[in-house]
Amino acid sequence: MFQFNKFINSISFTLITGTGVLFLIKYGWRVMGGWSIIPALLFAASIWFIAGWAGNRFQPMKIIRSRGKIYPLLVYLGVIFTFGMLLLDLDSRVGRYYAINEWLESFNDGRFPYGGVTNPSGFPVLFLLALPFYYLGNTGMMVPLGIALLAGFVIYEKKTYRDVVVSLTILFLSPLVSYEYLTRSELIFNMSLAVILISLTADRRASEQREAFHYVMAAAWGAILATRLAVAIPWALFLLFFYRQDLKRMMTSGAVAIGVFTALVIPFWLWNPELFMQKGPFAIQMMYLPQWVYLLTPVVILAAGWLAGNHQEVYFSAGIILFGLVLVSFFSTAAVTGFEQAIFRDRFDVSYFILPLPFFIMAIREYTVDRYLGRVYYSEPEQLELQ
Repeated sequence: MFQFNKFINSISFTLITGTGVLFLIKYGWRVMGGWSIIPALLFAASIWFIAGWAGNRFQPMKIIRSRGKIYPLLVYLGVIFTFGMLLLDLDSRVGRYYAINEWLESFNDGRFPYGGVTNPSGFPVLFLLALPFYYLGNTGMMVPLGIALLAGFVIYEKKTYRDVVVSLTILFLSPLVSYEYLTRSELIFNMSLAVILISLTADRRASEQREAFHYVMAAAWGAILATRLAVAIPWALFLLFFYRQDLKRMMTSGAVAIGVFTALVIPFWLWNPELFMQKGPFAIQMMYLPQWVYLLTPVVILAAGWLAGNHQEVYFSAGIILFGLVLVSFFSTAAVTGFEQAIFRDRFDVSYFILPLPFFIMAIREYTVDRYLGRVYYSEPEQLELQ
């Protein structure tokens, strides 16, 4: 069997399954009522069954020696998803899709892009990344690109057949990912960019890299920070983990990233300072959480980033913190509107639970030492054979 008894795997898999079940019950309730529990349970059973099958089908820790047959399959699936996106019903879209298009229409017309009917909430780079697809006539193309990027880096970073099969099973069976695809939302694309930047350093040591590498990575993080505030969480964890042996370089890299972020955002503030602060990304994105969260979260990030032992723990910490923030937002909404309105109506968007999904997917893997943030969780000894 796959290593479900390991700490990071068990929690990641449980939260992925739980949010998928919640999502199916919420939206299935509108069509099936209480019977929506059936597809929810079928999803949970399917994802656990396939993961268990992968555990029995492949030997423990069996290394993938050639990815030559995997990437062509990924390209083939990407082509199918791309054509499917072009054939989707035009009515199968939600607010984030309309917000991107409204922002880009205003920007192209020379009008200040924030404060419109759809209240675009992202930072400027999020919309500018969609600009090529806007000119092609379909900004929804960001979704299959995001899925393909995440799947590609799953194959790039993970070493064993079990890891790849289980991870791709989660990705392609998740109802949250299907919802992203059908509604042409960009959340998975956005978070996949942060995953990629962490993954590119998976087999590297900071002290062994050329100076140019650090500046390029810092600039890339700065650009990705200028998409959505949530990206600051994996960035801060990465910064604390990757550079903790070199505080000077940590400060330099952090300063470059913040400088790039500021350079990309400040022109829009200068364009219309009052409207940017009232209707811009800071105001909209920060309205979903109580103020105490913004005081506690940096402390949690500092501890998790500094104590992380490897990239797996960085991914897992990012997923846990993002999941916790979405959960706090849900309970805050439910406290005001009532549980029924938050779950079964439109007062809370459960699709935000996709924010931690890419990080949980990257965290799930076979490993020998069951530990997290310096604490070792002892489990039954296993005989692991490298193939």
